[in-house]
Amino acid sequence: MHLCLLPLVGLLAGTGCAASRAYSRGMQAQRAGRHADAAECLEQAVEHDPGNPSYSRALAEARAQSAEAMIARGEELEFNGEYALANGIYEAAFRLDPLNDYALLKRQLVGIRLRKMHEAQQSVARTDLPHPTTAIADMEMEQTSVANAERPRPVERYSREAYGAARTAAIRFEPSKIDLAAGRQFPVEVIVSTRVWPSSGAFDVIYDERAMRVTSVESGAMAGSYSVRQPEPGRISFKFLPEERFDGVACRLTFVAGAPTLAGLHIDRARLKDYGGEELDVATSPASINVHPAGAEMASSASAPKVP
Repeated sequence: MHLCLLPLVGLLAGTGCAASRAYSRGMQAQRAGRHADAAECLEQAVEHDPGNPSYSRALAEARAQSAEAMIARGEELEFNGEYALANGIYEAAFRLDPLNDYALLKRQLVGIRLRKMHEAQQSVARTDLPHPTTAIADMEMEQTSVANAERPRPVERYSREAYGAARTAAIRFEPSKIDLAAGRQFPVEVIVSTRVWPSSGAFDVIYDERAMRVTSVESGAMAGSYSVRQPEPGRISFKFLPEERFDGVACRLTFVAGAPTLAGLHIDRARLKDYGGEELDVATSPASINVHPAGAEMASSASAPKVP
């Protein structure tokens, strides 16, 4: 080896060792649940060795987990009425993981809430009252009323011990049995039923691409705000912030029947949280789809949807 290359070889070896040590520290922190520390160490590993795909994948996973932890902290602050702090945390979570559309959704909704609260307080401040002392007292009362009106109701926060079996939820399809010919269009609603008002919800709809293809996804009355994406064929991911209600339609999906077969719709990765940040116990029910050859006579079914 040429003597001039020896310093370069030593430099590369030192860089590789530094990257390996940073990676080891990052993985150790990630296993311990310290996702922010893991992301910081793995960023150093990627900086030392940007061409290593294992380092890049580990960094992306650590950032995603750190963002989820930040969102959970933001929801806790939001529940306690600390909307400005929650908004900052949601924004930081989205910067950390730009693929986390839920962080973006939460940031937008809290931003809207802050703007409405500010407008309401400005409206109260502009009110002309005859006596300044009375005006100040009334203004404070009005502002307190506005702030309390924006907070989730305290009764919505139940502990698992106190609320017991009522901390359950169900997600089902309506109709649950569909019988139709190939090539026909049919709608399906996803119904969410709970006994407490959930603060957030998410689920995936799994379907057989041979039997059907999705043409549209719309929100229902249960979803105040929502986001939809298709992470892979045969899977629709739906996240939403519910309206203040115990049950209703979360979303409506429209499909076109494909090849004749007996298939189904399934709910996967269902998660509902209450305003205390605790997850509800969610039970799911599938739907069966019986697709006949085009032109074949269909069996009558009371639960079959009306199709054109």
